[in-house]
This record gives sequence, C-alpha cells and structure tokens, in this order.
Amino acid sequence: MGEIHHMTPYLPEGGAGLHDRAVDLIERSAALSGKLHPITLKGLIHLLQITNTYYSNLIENHVTNPIDIERAMMHQYDRDPAKRDLQIEAKTHVDLERELDHEVASEDVLPTSPDFIRSIHRRFFEKLPERFLQIPDIDGQSVLAMTPGGYRNRYVKVGHLVPVAPEAVPMFMEEFHRQYDISRFGRAEKLIAIAAAHHRLMWIHPFLDGNGRVARLLTGICLKKAGITGYGLWSISRGFARFKDDYMSALAVADAVRQGDLDGRGVLSQKGLNRFCGFFFNTCLDQITFMEKLLDLDGLVMRIEQYIRLRSSRLIPGAGPLRPEALHLIREAFAFGEFQRGQASRLTGLKERTARALLTDMVAEGLMVSDTPKGPVRLNFNARFLPVWFPDLGPHTE
Repeated sequence: MGEIHHMTPYLPEGGAGLHDRAVDLIERSAALSGKLHPITLKGLIHLLQITNTYYSNLIENHVTNPIDIERAMMHQYDRDPAKRDLQIEAKTHVDLERELDHEVASEDVLPTSPDFIRSIHRRFFEKLPERFLQIPDIDGQSVLAMTPGGYRNRYVKVGHLVPVAPEAVPMFMEEFHRQYDISRFGRAEKLIAIAAAHHRLMWIHPFLDGNGRVARLLTGICLKKAGITGYGLWSISRGFARFKDDYMSALAVADAVRQGDLDGRGVLSQKGLNRFCGFFFNTCLDQITFMEKLLDLDGLVMRIEQYIRLRSSRLIPGAGPLRPEALHLIREAFAFGEFQRGQASRLTGLKERTARALLTDMVAEGLMVSDTPKGPVRLNFNARFLPVWFPDLGPHTE
C-alpha cells in the first residue's frame, strides 16, 4: 500500500450514534473531576498515572506491579535484571506522560503532527535498555535494531495486516496530521476524530515497534488538548487492557477493506471504522462509570473503615494497628484537600497530644504527606492502598 486514498474513510459516519456519546463523555468526565478538591485530584492523578502505565504495559504483555513502578519512581530497582528493565520501562512511561501533560497546555503543541508523534517514540525508547530496541524481522530469523523516533524502513506484518510500504510512511503521516488535527473540529467532533485517529495510526504502523504505546499516549494527549476535563481520573489504557480481546478484534475489523457497495465509499471498511469508534466510546464511558462508583465518598469511607479494621486485625502485611480515629483525618483530607496539623484534635475528638501522635505516625508511614514539618497535611495516594481503598483499579483482580 502506497497511495493516500488507501487510508479512506477518515471518519465514522451514518448511524454510529457517536455524537451523543461524545457529548455524554464530555459532561460526565467534567462532573467526575468536579467531585474532588483540586489538591485531592492532583494527588490521585499521580497515582492513576502509575496504574495507567501498568495497564499500558499489560497490553504489551509486560507485567510490572504498580508497587514496583512506584519503587522505580524513587529509583529503587529490583536486583533481577529482567524485572529491573521492566521497572525502567514503566518509570520512563510515567515520566513521559507527565512531561507531555505539561506540554499539552502550550498553544504551540500540535499533537497529531509527524514531528510530535516521532518525539513521543524517541523520548520513550531512547531511555530504555538496549534489549527493547532489538526487534524481530518479518522473517522471524533476524533481529533489527530500532532507532528511537525513526520511521520503520522495513515491511512488517501485524496479524493479517501488512501496513503501508515503508517508503510511504512519511506521506501517510503528513496526511494523518491533515485529517486528524483536532483544531479543525468542534468539541464533540474532536473526540470522534481522536477515536478514528487511534485506529489509523495503528494501521499506518509508522515504527518498527511501540506503535500501540505511542497511540495510547497520543490519544491521552489529544483528549487533554481537546479540553476533556477529568481525563486522567479515568484511563483508556485500563479499558483497552481489561477488554484486550475486544480491542484487538475492533482494530482488526477496522483494518478490513470495504465489504461491498453498502460499506461506504473508501478503500477500507466504513462499518469497521464505525465499529471501532463505537468500541472506543463505549470503553471510555465504561471507565468513567467505574470511577464514578469508586470515588463516591460514602463508599470510599466504608472501604477506609474496612482498611482500618484489617490493620487492627493485623491482616495487612507490613502495617500495624491504626486507631479508628484516623478515619476522620483521612476523610477530611480527601474532602478538603488538606488540613492544618492543629486541627487533628478537633477532627478526631482525641486529646491534643494523642491526636498529634496519631497524625505524626500517619505521616511517618506515608498515609499523609506534607511539604514542611509544620505545614498542612494531605493524603499520600500510593499503590499500597489500591487493593482496599480502590478495588479493581490495580492488578490484584486480573
């Protein structure tokens, strides 16, 4: 394949019902974000970037527990070389996602431009161990050295798909930007274009390896650039990982060529692209629904009470008993972002010295965190709390 029209159709159409789902996504994502104090929101998103990385790696069949990712963020690496390499991969993903989050706020960033997409690939792979750059050739007999940020210079095969000819990749990437530059679209239409772009980038397959990872990072960046308030509290990677077979099937259906006169006017299947975009929106909305339930304050308080009971019964490894009054401090920090240390006695009903000792213990063990020894305290969201505080968000149920 080497002619631009081979990528048509560019957008879904005709009864896909996507506009209404796009509007629903925008409204519910914004409402989800509005549930949380900005300080709580920021802390939770930092944790969710770690779980997002876990799920993105899982799609690639690379398993790195969120706790191990968190350790890597503190430069605490496993002695086993294979596990260490996976930790480095995960840390690089988290770091890059955070860098891209800052950059997307710039007016000058064009996320669908070829240069930006190549920079995502380069900035990720140039920091990985050498083994991640050794890619099996299509014949299965030889190994190719991948250049970070470099377009592929070989034919490849992905399942039944043979993507565009290597010499045509630059031309297709320019067309990709022309068609999917989100500044061209209205707000709801931006989301529809982002869904279609996710598939078409995978279909072009511009790099020898890492196309799925780049596509997922790009999709997240485009959603943020499109002004989707609340993205980061929910993750497309988690949805794709949990429904991986459906994800791969939807991609494959959209890879198909046009199936007769009732299947659009492009070279590729219009019905296939419609189906993929429908799957994309259903996945997004499913993840928002999941987080709506998870962030319900009453339910969260019940889970924290359970956490304290489990600690009192010494059923959480490495954690000793915790006074039940700790619940009041956790709830206050979750609802209001932070509180002054001097409020601990009033919030818990304990005497000043006892309340201060409880808070000091909570800070020492990492339940709470503060920027200064006497400054206000806030919740320290970390991977240790996932199984009880945020069930189904982490890997324990996989």
